[in-house]
Amino acid sequence: MPNFNFDENNINLIEKLDPKKKSLKLAMIYLTIGITWIFSSDKIASLLTNNPKTLYLISLYKGWVYMLVTAIIFYFILKRQFDMYKDAIVKVKGAHDDISNLKQKLEMVKSEYKIYEEKLKEVEQKFELSIKGSNYGIWNWDIDKNFYFTSLLIKPQFGYSEDYQSTVNTIEKWREHIHKDDLPYALNKLDEALLDSNGIYENALRIRTVKGNYRWVVTTGKIKYNEYGKPIAIAGSHIDITEKLQLEEELKMERKLLDVILNDIPIIIIRCDSQGKIIMVNKFFKEVFKFEENEFIGESILNLIADDLNRVKANRVISDIVSGKKVKDMEIELLTKDNQKKTIIWSNSFIYNEENRVKDILFIGMDITQRKEMENQLYNLAYFDQLTGLPNKYKLEKDMVEFEKKADDENGELVFVYADIDDFNLVNEIYGHSKGDDLLINITQKISGYFPFEHFIYRFGGDEYVIVLVLKAEEKKDSIEDKIIEITRYSDTIQRLLHNEFNVSFSAGVSIYPFQAENYEELLKKADLALNHAKKFGKKRTVVYFDELDKGVKELVELEEDLKVAVKNNEFFLLYQPQIDLKTMEIIGGEALIRWNRPRHGIETPLSFIPYAEETGEILKIDSWVIKQALMEIDKLSSLGLDDFKISMNISGNTLNNLDYLRKLISELSIIYDFSKAYFEITETNLIEDLENSREALETIKKAKGRIALDDFGVGYSSLSYLKGLDIDMIKIDKSFIDSIDLNMQNKKILSMIVNLSHELGMKVLAEGVETKEQLNHIIEVGCDYAQGYYFYKPLSVEEFEKILWEQLKNNQIADSERSNINEKRR
Repeated sequence: MPNFNFDENNINLIEKLDPKKKSLKLAMIYLTIGITWIFSSDKIASLLTNNPKTLYLISLYKGWVYMLVTAIIFYFILKRQFDMYKDAIVKVKGAHDDISNLKQKLEMVKSEYKIYEEKLKEVEQKFELSIKGSNYGIWNWDIDKNFYFTSLLIKPQFGYSEDYQSTVNTIEKWREHIHKDDLPYALNKLDEALLDSNGIYENALRIRTVKGNYRWVVTTGKIKYNEYGKPIAIAGSHIDITEKLQLEEELKMERKLLDVILNDIPIIIIRCDSQGKIIMVNKFFKEVFKFEENEFIGESILNLIADDLNRVKANRVISDIVSGKKVKDMEIELLTKDNQKKTIIWSNSFIYNEENRVKDILFIGMDITQRKEMENQLYNLAYFDQLTGLPNKYKLEKDMVEFEKKADDENGELVFVYADIDDFNLVNEIYGHSKGDDLLINITQKISGYFPFEHFIYRFGGDEYVIVLVLKAEEKKDSIEDKIIEITRYSDTIQRLLHNEFNVSFSAGVSIYPFQAENYEELLKKADLALNHAKKFGKKRTVVYFDELDKGVKELVELEEDLKVAVKNNEFFLLYQPQIDLKTMEIIGGEALIRWNRPRHGIETPLSFIPYAEETGEILKIDSWVIKQALMEIDKLSSLGLDDFKISMNISGNTLNNLDYLRKLISELSIIYDFSKAYFEITETNLIEDLENSREALETIKKAKGRIALDDFGVGYSSLSYLKGLDIDMIKIDKSFIDSIDLNMQNKKILSMIVNLSHELGMKVLAEGVETKEQLNHIIEVGCDYAQGYYFYKPLSVEEFEKILWEQLKNNQIADSERSNINEKRR
């Protein structure tokens, strides 16, 4: 930077350059020289001569001398002046250059100052924003003036306005915002700081927000002293630590929670290093596995694995985990210290180091041993028959997926055998259910493992079995004929086995995958069709499905559709087969027999549709219609004036077992019709199926004054011992029993015993299906009360029945009149 401090010469030079002074000085010099020259030269000239010419020449020379002298004088004077001017110009130029340089430097300084000013402003803004945007606030207190300033209150969490904050300008106003419980301690801390030579103030207290709640603030400050050591001011910062304290509290709670998880919650936690070596285990691990903590530290987690199979699985998984993969819900069996197997479900997580590499592995497990045992039990209950131990139909459905896949992959076949033990219900009825169960167990043991092929046996339900033969490509037969021969050969062998061992037979239906069916549903459907066909044609046989069986299915579908609308369309009607009193040989009632006037098919008997109606549930509607129609026609026939006239009607097992439905039906009809003239026929089989239920059903009928007839006696259980506790009015001997009387006299003796025992129990006996004079003589001889059959009448329409009853009534009236006349004549 140029030096602008002029020395003495520079100052003198400047003074000498005064124009006015210099000009006046020059004029005075010139004037002095001129006057001096004129007067002195003239005087000298006059002294030298008086000659005018000489004086003229002297004057002329004097003038030239004067000019020369003055020129020389002025030369030196002007030269000096110009030298001074030149020096001045040079110095001014130098000063000008210095000033220019200074100006440039000043501009630079100004530019730098502006940059510094902008940066300072930016810093101030950032500081202000950082103060405003953070939990920090600044404060200062001028102790002498008691002026207080804080920037804390305008923080969003405190909510005060800047105007309000500006009013908090004394220490007393500031203290109004301190929690009353914290204020004494805060004042004490401040007094201690003022007396302390270090001059440091620090405290934590609660400050009230605009909403009235309090936030924790750490206040720090530095005390300023004057030259006498007296404190004159304090300045410092406020830091809002509310969130920090809350976070610390949450961390404290998390530590407690972690401690609970580690030690109280029944979860197994194992911490391993990155290679699977155990570093730490929790309390529950020690409880489950019976190890002390130091017994397993440093060991590989694989040492806990129960067996080779689990170890292979675990090795693979541990390798994945060590490489950084997470595993979730992996079930594996581990061994306890006392060699007990525990099923644990594992998941894992990782603890990473600063380089984001796996430092430790955290295994979290849950002991599901009991749950697994329960699941196994539930699985066993769901998929295995509890009596025989065989898998059930639900397991079959699951297994068939694998069987079909295996057959497809290996170009093999599945032989699907659907078997049913013939007349198994008779075993239960005669010998009891426990004997029936024993039989099923023994049969299962005999047939299991019998087949030379890979096979699986399932108990499908009741006395039904399914046997799936899995034939490899080299085992299957090429033609259907060969298949049937092969299947029948094994079937016949098992038939002989069961007959010899247990005196039972079975019927079976067979379908073949993929030859006849493409999936389990089709296999079952077609095997079921074949089984039904086997039973229909004599039982004790095996039928392999053939296409014509589907025709029967279509007929059943059509039958189902027709049955659904038959009642609504009034397609049913009743015929009545008269029942005869064997003492008077007169009609005392009749049995209502249903017929179906089926569109496109004509008149159909019960055998063609009642069994199917029972399967589909349509029988309930049919029973309701029969009972209502028969009761209505009883009223019509009873109006003829016949004494003790009764009509019997059949009631299905479905209706008998549906007590709520039966009670509602009888309750509604008993209001309209007279039940005292109705017999409700119940088959022996339906009656003994559930004796307790049957007893309640009979009581319901009896309360409506109806009567009970046991139908088809001699076909099923054929014992009167169970009837003692049942309120039955009449037993109907089945036609098949009556037909055998002529052929076997032993049956006649049995019939006589049945009649006698029935009479002892207070029950009437009616013989069904009497078709010959000989049969009539037999039943009269053994003491039957009533009879019905084609020997007397075929089933009649209600109009025909009414006409016959009229004729009988007229004949009785004529006979009564004749007897009356005879008696009169005798008198």
